[in-house]
Amino acid sequence: MRIGSGAGRQLWLAVAGTLASGPAVAQDPTPVFAQDDPARIWVEDGAIHFFGSISIASQDAFLEFLATEDTSGAGTFVVNSLGGDTNSARVIGRWINEEDLDIVVDAICFSSCANYIFPAGSGKTIRAASFVGWHGSETQYDVIALSTPGQSGEDLEREALKAALVPALPEGASGEVIEQAIDQQVAFAEISRQDEADFFDTLGISGEFTLHGMRPGNIGAWRQSGHTGWTYSLADMQRLGLGSVAFLGDGDYTASTQVTRNVFVVPYDPSLVPRD
Repeated sequence: MRIGSGAGRQLWLAVAGTLASGPAVAQDPTPVFAQDDPARIWVEDGAIHFFGSISIASQDAFLEFLATEDTSGAGTFVVNSLGGDTNSARVIGRWINEEDLDIVVDAICFSSCANYIFPAGSGKTIRAASFVGWHGSETQYDVIALSTPGQSGEDLEREALKAALVPALPEGASGEVIEQAIDQQVAFAEISRQDEADFFDTLGISGEFTLHGMRPGNIGAWRQSGHTGWTYSLADMQRLGLGSVAFLGDGDYTASTQVTRNVFVVPYDPSLVPRD
């Protein structure tokens, strides 16, 4: 499922990346190729490599790659990405899941990469000097609202959309035009939320791992850390439904240099998760 089309779709993509609530702090240089757009994609030693931004251009390049290259012998998907478009990430994640590939993180798998590509893998490995990081998902506002008295998730989403949209609209746009633009983006976001729910249902997991850092009891410490995102211990990743994850570096993953420089380690506390 694609979110909308034409100018409205492009506007949603332009503002969607601004909606995460964490502080935008970058402690480390961007890993090589992590932002190439379209991504660099190739097959080597029985693995498909995807290094770069997750975007419509990268999705199209990936689908073209699958149509023209022999990937029948590939059993692993090696990724190096700062993330990007959530819908495109789910397109790639669904294919990885259908092909039953293992995931290997080379340097970084952040944002939509961590949300939708990392969990899609059968087996999961994080290479030395590499990390996985989360900072929210399509359903984050209802969770953030739990720590924001007097405001609903819808209030927070509309505020964030307005802040992102106004600079993209013609100067002097009327309040009515602004509200119409916000309504359109809210509609696109609702389609994307449903697609996200369908994606996690297909994988047979909860999306809690994309939100747990924003739960009351965690969000304050994360924000105070100054990091853009968070990660979990390997044991907590398993408890959150991500399965067994291997780390190829020396020592504990959460104490590794790339983790301590770039993300906050959130402890998984099941008591923070509301029961259905």
